Amino acid sequence: MSTVRLHIVALPYYEVGGCLGEFLAEAQGRAMTLRPEPTNDVDVNAICAYDWQGRHVGYVAIHDQLAAWQTLRGSGRRSLRGRVCEVNAEHKCVVFECSVETMGNVEDLYPQTAYHKWTYTGPVLKATQEMVTLDYMTDEISERLEERNSWNDADRENFVALCKRFCALSKYDLSGEMSDYRRRLCLRLQKTKDEVLLPLVEELNMAYGRAGRESQGGEVLDYWMHLLTAPRSIKSLLVHRHEYDLEKVHEQLLEFPEAMYEEWQKNREHFVTKLLYMHIPREVLWRFISGIAFYETVKAYEQVQECEQETIAERILKLPTVELQYEAYQQITALLTGTSWDKKATEVLKKMFAQVKEQQDRQEQKQDKLADAVEKAANKKTNEFTVYPQSGSTTNLGCDQKNSDFKTYLPGAGASEEQSMLESNKKADEDVKIIK
Repeated sequence: MSTVRLHIVALPYYEVGGCLGEFLAEAQGRAMTLRPEPTNDVDVNAICAYDWQGRHVGYVAIHDQLAAWQTLRGSGRRSLRGRVCEVNAEHKCVVFECSVETMGNVEDLYPQTAYHKWTYTGPVLKATQEMVTLDYMTDEISERLEERNSWNDADRENFVALCKRFCALSKYDLSGEMSDYRRRLCLRLQKTKDEVLLPLVEELNMAYGRAGRESQGGEVLDYWMHLLTAPRSIKSLLVHRHEYDLEKVHEQLLEFPEAMYEEWQKNREHFVTKLLYMHIPREVLWRFISGIAFYETVKAYEQVQECEQETIAERILKLPTVELQYEAYQQITALLTGTSWDKKATEVLKKMFAQVKEQQDRQEQKQDKLADAVEKAANKKTNEFTVYPQSGSTTNLGCDQKNSDFKTYLPGAGASEEQSMLESNKKADEDVKIIK
């Protein structure tokens, strides 16, 4: 018969959050039941904790999740019943204890095949300083533990300081390897039975809990968001953007297991939290994050470029003549060939051709109107004459009729006849345009 101890965390966020002090004060020795929650949208392996009144008080800490599943499967039951054996008011958590005869197999708890089958052909971000330091620390801690029998007091103090630094930094690594390393380290420290080292076990467990909390809003979330948007990351990705197929990278992101890229697009806080609980291999996780950073960065860059190019295109098309527009178009195209301007250039050229066609149509319409006017003028009948006073004759200007009322004054005529002729000529003048 084996005794299993599991940390129950997140108490302030569930049904006893409003009376947490009272709950912690009376929890010691009380009954508690653990039951899987496969519908949990963050962690499908989550295990709920219910207190003696049936209240949902929290969850099994992630660092104890593997042991909890081993115990659950070993018992052959759908839930575990036990008691609260320890209360930690400082960290606001309790320790659940139960006994089990055998431990079950949990090799399938964190399936890895789908992650290893995932392919990615885009650029990869350079390792951050935090990740490089963590790699050093994990190796250094393991090697120093191997030399523990030869430690003096100073070596022991230095090791404790190293582990505390590791606790503070390890929360930024959300990979499955880091989760496994912390768990193995806790087991090794427990086996030493060294009173100086045993408190480190609790610190490591609490560090794991902080990673979970702060991935939802805190330093861990800020770290990963900064990683995806930092100028250093953006610069390294944009330098090589023409070497990779952006759309292919996008397709690969959509193929990542558990639809994690869609999760990133919907809720980024939720996304970072899920990364911690999915136990993703570090190399796969890093390539996935690199793909997101690459795609998002290039898309954002292209949007900025598109806005700038739209402005350039508008300025080109506002030039007064098509000749000037085409000259500017050629100069800009020569400078920006091989960029997203290629697509915009086609649009500009189409608009320029449309302007030329519009101008030609307007010119043709003007010519058609002018031709119609000339034709109408040629067909129009007029009564315009030229009068030659000396001879008293008239010349018809292209007209097929004469004014029968028009008479020329002849000297020597009688007064009455003269007056009649003058009145007749005066009346005719009102209808005739005299062209001199």
